[in-house]
Amino acid sequence: MKKNWGPVWFELRAQKGQSDLCTFMYSETPGGKMVHAHFPHREADGLGRLLTTLEKDGLPLKIEHKKLTPPPRWMNLPLLVKGLLKHPVAKKNPWKSFVSKPSEPPDRAATITLTSQEDDALKSRARAEGVSPSFLMLSIATDLIRDRLYKNAEDEAYWLFPVDLRGAFPEAALNELTLSFVPLHFTNRAMTALQSNYQKLRQQLKSGEYWAYYALYHIGDWIGRGGMKFLVDRTHEKSFWMGSFSDLGSWTQPELCESAFKDRVWSLSPPGSPSYPFGLTNIEWCGKRSITMRIHPSITDEDTVTLASELLEKLRKTIVS
Repeated sequence: MKKNWGPVWFELRAQKGQSDLCTFMYSETPGGKMVHAHFPHREADGLGRLLTTLEKDGLPLKIEHKKLTPPPRWMNLPLLVKGLLKHPVAKKNPWKSFVSKPSEPPDRAATITLTSQEDDALKSRARAEGVSPSFLMLSIATDLIRDRLYKNAEDEAYWLFPVDLRGAFPEAALNELTLSFVPLHFTNRAMTALQSNYQKLRQQLKSGEYWAYYALYHIGDWIGRGGMKFLVDRTHEKSFWMGSFSDLGSWTQPELCESAFKDRVWSLSPPGSPSYPFGLTNIEWCGKRSITMRIHPSITDEDTVTLASELLEKLRKTIVS
């Protein structure tokens, strides 16, 4: 694997006062005391840190990664150009309030765990709509966020959707950023275009669109650390995304769900910044779905945990309505 420039972005943003501490907490049982185990995003991604945590706890879990073939080296420049041309640029700042501020402490997030009845309702609605449960959840959340915090609830919304690339770089250590992304672009109300939006996501993943953004993520190969700092200086206080949505998937391995860790409840989210102020994460752990939301204070004067809790409870009610 070539030099990983991913951590450098977070180091440079940290110099601008943007914390890269990820929310990474868990309780051993629902309602139990949360264990604080935050980590800098420059050191790992959420999946890698989750696996290393289980390993340290005595349960090294083998995950089947989708086998991927990296593009040949001669494609690096064409892919970089493609990434530059296709990278989303919001036409205007949509937030009612937007003032760049330092990050809050890393535990400023809210989490809900759906009951089995609520999760069944989510899955049933998703099947009826022809989308995945996590995509339906994201679509509901997108409209709720726009209604609550956008100046105009009809304005477009972009989510950054991380893509795990360990299937292409099996030699990469777990404690290493091994990611790319694809953009999820909601031009209209998300709930009115569920199927078409979902198919756009599937097509991006099927066609390997993430390789163009991987090349862009590693633009340091061409411009070095100094060039990356120039880009960070120009963009660190601008809002490009609604947020980053991480779907950590379903964890149903028998060795896990028969272990002492089967009742863990996770609170996981990316750090957030003025550029992507919402961190939203979905994980299904031995049959229990937990959803975490973290809001960067640049878009609101309200207490961010209270606001995130309010939005998550609206999400819960909308799922079963």
